Amino acid sequence: MERRAIEAAVWGMPIVNFQAMRDGLKKDAGVGFNDVAYNSKVQTWRLRVTTNNNTTPYLYAFWNVKDGPVVVEIPASTKDVGLTGTLMDAWQRPLEDVGAKGKDQGRGAKYLITPPGYQGPNPKGYITMPQLTYNGYMALRPIIDGATEENLKKATAFVKTIKVYPYAKASNPPKTRYIDIYDKDINGITEFDASFYERLNTMIQEEPIEMKDMAMMGLLQTIGIEKGVQYAPDAKRKKIFDKAGAEAHDYLLDQYINGAIPVFYDKKQWSSAVPPELSQQVWIGISLDILTLMAAAQVILPFTPVLNTWVRLPST
Repeated sequence: MERRAIEAAVWGMPIVNFQAMRDGLKKDAGVGFNDVAYNSKVQTWRLRVTTNNNTTPYLYAFWNVKDGPVVVEIPASTKDVGLTGTLMDAWQRPLEDVGAKGKDQGRGAKYLITPPGYQGPNPKGYITMPQLTYNGYMALRPIIDGATEENLKKATAFVKTIKVYPYAKASNPPKTRYIDIYDKDINGITEFDASFYERLNTMIQEEPIEMKDMAMMGLLQTIGIEKGVQYAPDAKRKKIFDKAGAEAHDYLLDQYINGAIPVFYDKKQWSSAVPPELSQQVWIGISLDILTLMAAAQVILPFTPVLNTWVRLPST
């Protein structure tokens, strides 16, 4: 069972990482679906979520399309504030980039996020983005010319023009809640112990099962995780999961630091933050293995940016 649990943890890393961020922001800062969580100043270590840097103030929003499409309104860039980031599903598979380098090219747009199997209308005036999961989120960065008090105020004002709401209420959208999470103690990082499998079960119950995951559903069933069935591991199984989670973490750490990503210079620890394959594939073609390693990197290095950057890896 321990070996199967290790495989389950490696496979489930991206979606568990999503769940940890979503539920951590909910528990510690009251951030719910369709809220926009932002930092009025550049975030500190107290915001423990994945891949933050300490140069630009991040913002987050989470949505769920199980009951119907959701609209994400992205404003046009201004002379003082731009925007960069990505809309993603619960597996952290990108739907589309936004901002100057994204689909709207900095002109702003209404993105219509549709649920799995959606057969409804694709209305004019929206960029329709089909989503394979019910849950989704965005992690965006307002781009400013330095984190001065004046620029941060402009970034906050810009963030408060982003809107998230159900498409069913598009004719009279409810007001979006904006929650300043700066300097709040927020834990959005998963632990690699028995609690990891509780998180994984949560997402298996919430999300539809994709055809590509049918074999893994069989493996999960053998360790007590099954769609539509109550998850109730006994003390013996939890002990096994504690050990399996720790070994999965060791494996991911080894793969990220010593296996998947080569260092730039001999006897140094400087490396790209993502596998070389990432720069050679379009997002839609990224394998789950690469996404898993990216998520692993985000947990191992929780306060470093992952995309388009170098990081200094820990010495081994």
